[in-house]
Amino acid sequence: MDGVAAGPQTLLRAGSGEARAAEMLGAARLVFCTLVVSGCYLVRAMPAVDFLVVDEAAQATEPECLIPLCLWPRAMLLCGDPFQLSCVCVSRRAKA
Repeated sequence: MDGVAAGPQTLLRAGSGEARAAEMLGAARLVFCTLVVSGCYLVRAMPAVDFLVVDEAAQATEPECLIPLCLWPRAMLLCGDPFQLSCVCVSRRAKA
């Protein structure tokens, strides 16, 4: 089960090739990825998904939450705490 938790880009860098990555994604019963990676061409080539769960949806923008709809889920659950504190940046250099 090498590479089961790896993302598509990791699979490609590991030298397994696009065909192997597509094969693994096509056979997977569960796929975890970020909202942006769900729009990756390898993930979009997967068969339609039954259920899509977006965690921390309250911290994502509306357009980001629309990206995984390209996977044609039968049902989509958005969960998150809208009152959760946003990330805190303590670096003066990063704030600039």
